[in-house]
Amino acid sequence: MELEQLQEFDQEVLAHPANAQSYATNQFLDALSQLISIDAETEDELKNVKDALRAFATVLPHVFKTVCQNEAETRMWETTTKLTDLIETKLVDHTNPGVRINAFKCLQILIRLYSKPNDPNKKGDFSLTSVRQNHRLLDITQLEEKGQAYLRVFLDLLKSNQSSAIITAVVNCLVPIVKRRSQFRQQIIEGFVNVSKSPPSDLSTVQKRCIEKIIKIALTTLIRTESLASYRNEFISAFSSVGGNPAIFQSRQQRERERERRDEEKRSKRHLGNTSTEHSEKRTKLSHQGNTPPQKAKNTPPPPPPQQQQRPSTTVPPVQTQSSFPNGRSPLANFDITTLPLNIVIEICLAVLQSVPEQTIREKINMLPPGGLVMPNNKQPQQPLIPSTLPPSSLPATINTNANAGSIPASGKMPPFSQQQQQQQPAVASSSSSAPPVSRPSSSKKHDLDQQKSNERETKRPKLESPASTPDTKITSTITKSRVPLASVQERASQSLKMQPYELAAPKTPARDQQLELLKMSLQRIFDAEDYLQPKGNESTNGRQPTSSSLQSSSAVAAAAAAVARRSASDQPFKTLWSLLIAKLVTLGTAYDVPNDNTNNNNQQEEEDDKKVTNMTKSTMDDSNPNNLKEMLIDFVVADLSSRHELALEWLHQEFLLDTAQKRQDPDNYKPTYFKWLQLLLQKGISTLEAKDKTLTKLMLDAPSLNSESIDLIRRYMREESTRFVSCVSTLRDLVSNRPPIREICLNVLLDYCINPDVKMRSTSIVAVKKWVPDHQDISPKVESFAIQALHTLTQPSTPDDDNEVNDENGDTEMKENNNKESEKDEEEKENDSKTKEQEVVRHAELFFALCARKNELLDELFNVYIHASEQVQRFIRKHIFNLIKSIGMNSTKLLDTIRHFPPGGETLVIRILVTLCDTVRPTPELVSAVKSVYQERNLDAKFLIPIVSGLGKEDLRHNLSKIVQLLNNSEAQRSVVKTVFSRIVSSSATVAAPMTPTELLLALHEMEENVPLSKAAEAISVCFQMPDTFEAKHVSAALRHLSEQPKIPLLLMVTMIRTVAVYKSLVQFILQLLEKLTKKKVWTYPKLWDGFVKCIEKTQPESVKMVANLPQAQLKDILLRIPSIQSPLREHAERNQQVKVLVLMNEMGLIHDEDEEEEEEENKQVKKQQNNINHHQEKDE
Repeated sequence: MELEQLQEFDQEVLAHPANAQSYATNQFLDALSQLISIDAETEDELKNVKDALRAFATVLPHVFKTVCQNEAETRMWETTTKLTDLIETKLVDHTNPGVRINAFKCLQILIRLYSKPNDPNKKGDFSLTSVRQNHRLLDITQLEEKGQAYLRVFLDLLKSNQSSAIITAVVNCLVPIVKRRSQFRQQIIEGFVNVSKSPPSDLSTVQKRCIEKIIKIALTTLIRTESLASYRNEFISAFSSVGGNPAIFQSRQQRERERERRDEEKRSKRHLGNTSTEHSEKRTKLSHQGNTPPQKAKNTPPPPPPQQQQRPSTTVPPVQTQSSFPNGRSPLANFDITTLPLNIVIEICLAVLQSVPEQTIREKINMLPPGGLVMPNNKQPQQPLIPSTLPPSSLPATINTNANAGSIPASGKMPPFSQQQQQQQPAVASSSSSAPPVSRPSSSKKHDLDQQKSNERETKRPKLESPASTPDTKITSTITKSRVPLASVQERASQSLKMQPYELAAPKTPARDQQLELLKMSLQRIFDAEDYLQPKGNESTNGRQPTSSSLQSSSAVAAAAAAVARRSASDQPFKTLWSLLIAKLVTLGTAYDVPNDNTNNNNQQEEEDDKKVTNMTKSTMDDSNPNNLKEMLIDFVVADLSSRHELALEWLHQEFLLDTAQKRQDPDNYKPTYFKWLQLLLQKGISTLEAKDKTLTKLMLDAPSLNSESIDLIRRYMREESTRFVSCVSTLRDLVSNRPPIREICLNVLLDYCINPDVKMRSTSIVAVKKWVPDHQDISPKVESFAIQALHTLTQPSTPDDDNEVNDENGDTEMKENNNKESEKDEEEKENDSKTKEQEVVRHAELFFALCARKNELLDELFNVYIHASEQVQRFIRKHIFNLIKSIGMNSTKLLDTIRHFPPGGETLVIRILVTLCDTVRPTPELVSAVKSVYQERNLDAKFLIPIVSGLGKEDLRHNLSKIVQLLNNSEAQRSVVKTVFSRIVSSSATVAAPMTPTELLLALHEMEENVPLSKAAEAISVCFQMPDTFEAKHVSAALRHLSEQPKIPLLLMVTMIRTVAVYKSLVQFILQLLEKLTKKKVWTYPKLWDGFVKCIEKTQPESVKMVANLPQAQLKDILLRIPSIQSPLREHAERNQQVKVLVLMNEMGLIHDEDEEEEEEENKQVKKQQNNINHHQEKDE
């Protein structure tokens, strides 16, 4: 979601930078905050951070402007402050150079915003001058101090050991600051000089030269900046200090002054030449007009009378005529002025009036008739449209008339104009023979001539008298030939600004139901105006939504869409005004008392209008009417809550302010309605939002006040609609962080779901809650207390229902002998009960485990609960503690301290912790030391040493190996444990050698026969032979050779040799050689060794026959009796090698028989064997 907004920003703003203003919103700032706040590690994440910083730097001035203009943008300013603090404290020193450079750009913008500009009147340069005094959010003094602090960050970077790329980026950021904020020039120039003279010591010569060049380029840029010309000497001095040649700028200045002097001379000559040429052209034109016959000059008006030519003009300069335009046509000839918008026409009129001198305006006003200008009307007397402001006697003396013109009456009143004269007034204003020469624009000369003829015809008509005359007044025979000159359009516009004020009659107040109806109609029309305020990026030129195919095929539509997108930024203030208008109209428009229709006292009504909110009381109208209007507004907002939530917030603020004012005036009787409308808005609006929409969060965060009912509504949606659970959790999390008045309520909702049986709901809530531990001072203690309390519930005894279940299980156990089906059912119930109990343990302990991973000090509380819990609960805790211990790690100081000082009864939990820590990695020396110390102090079981055996030294292993071997009990589980121990002892890594080699381990096992029962030692040796990949043949042979050479032969030697013959067939000959060495040591003198020797002979036959034949007679006889199977191979070997001694012994023992006797003896043995089997089965049946 955030990446999509950033990509949309890049597409629109990179092509049209003016569109950046439309992104100065809370939604876009939240997206940037999410992208910038992550701990970026991969390349894609770093790229997103850099793009987000660049977008933030672009939109930052517009955000600052918005906050300056609107003090209600608290959330926007808080998000901006959070981002700026993150940039200053973390991203400026980021490990990635690209992130740092983009952070520098943000600081550059902040310095410009938090300082005063060189030119306060320059548009587009946002600064502290835009902040009004006593601003609720912006403190000018604090912001100025922040700007200076950001500047010191740049200067400190220049002083520290930085790479050349970072120094270059800092210099490039400081140059624009000097251009726009010259008050910082001395500090920045000093920093440039210092870094040029003393660059970082760890840079190479080429990099130092590069920095020096960058500084010179920066100073050169500042020297050539025209707006900094007054400081040019300072910059040149600094340029000289860094090794530059200031002479190049001095010669440049001289060349510029010389060039300016030559240009000035050329302009003066050109002006004189144009003036003389213009005068000559005018003289030629006038002479040509004077010599041309009147009938041929069709396109030129007749020249004015001599008196008018000689009279000095007091009007505005003549407007350029068509003859002065190229091709003889004015570019405005075919322009339709009615197509211009009204505001443009007003601006043009004001601009024209500003260009006219005040003296000229006064003269033209004095030239108006005494009665002013009146609109044409034949029936009723007319009020002057533009009354004269000066008496007739004050008319200027420059107004003369012709010889045949009538004189002005002595009374000072001018003759009234006839209807025809009024209709022709705009035309004759500039063409009357008695009017002063007032130039006017015309479309063609022919049109001017026709207009003049028309005016002449009008003057020849009989003049009707004014309607003010008597009804029977006749048409006079004489025609007035002299008139007061009429004002031009420009003069009448100037005069209209000085109209006398007038008062309208007070309107009649409509009835209250009519007021509400009008209010409803007005509100609906304002609703409909929303379409004109919404920026539509895909609308066509005629306002319709085009299809995708038309957009692709029509370049004109695409251009129109781009123009609308660029215009969307300017629509934002209108949307704000639109929302504010609706909010005040709905809230305040229905809150006043209805004024009395019979009241005619205007002063009293004005006083009541001035009081406004202070005089607001309960409305006397029916409650249903204003409620209907507010419900109408809610329905309108809910129809598109995602885009209209700002309107809802404006209205809620107005309702809250109204309730506050009313409650202050009448605290006993007034009942606030704000929460009623908030609840209704939430009930209707939440169901219309999508599951992942964040509008609910924005609405709840920016609402003026919330109550428990609002939170209960969110809880209900969390319970009833699982798809909204994640978004509701996010909303509650933000409310806990940003709305302290309702923090307790929202936190309780989240904590309740942290022990919910549903795994997904529980996990989502835990993720939201654990972020406050341990950093948040107010929230963290409450979360920890709840988690500890939930964990302590595991120590409570079983409920009566559980006891009954146990008794039932015992009864079922007694019935197992009689009913197998009931036994199976009982086993299933027992298994289900175990799973249920495990789920209960997990849901009460999962939150605590998550918090303990972030705050290791909670481990003490875990052991306290563990030692008081039942064995079943302990087993489940050990089973599910794996992730917690892995997240803590063996480097945790608190964990090591807990292992050293765990309470009695927690041994099994400590062993589980050690097994988890050392499962795949070698233990650290600190962990080994902690385990050894507690093992020795408390004389603990050898199980504590098993997890850390790979971290013990050789001597420690030899000393404690016997205790580990004693754990064997002929069970496969213990053999597996010991096998793991042996594997860790002989395993090595690339950096750490194994504590013991396989050969050394075998020798150590043979040396412990005095401390370990022989059976357990033999079992340990058997475990070694179950690992042929670890204990290879070379390791076994080396150990056997070493043992056989010992003065005192270990008893376990024969065990090892027997196992070797069974596992390693390639070592049979090697074993026979060792047996032969043992015969030389008279192994038969050691009964236990001799027993092993005989077994080894039996395992290695027939290869061992040769060695047996060489034994003394007594030992040979013993072997023949104990190993009957060797008799035949031995006889064959003796006969083949003529060993008479062996044959004689066998004959004496009766082992040599005839073939018939041997067959009969063999049959007897078979019969005897069958009889024994029959007897054995009979005894078993009995």
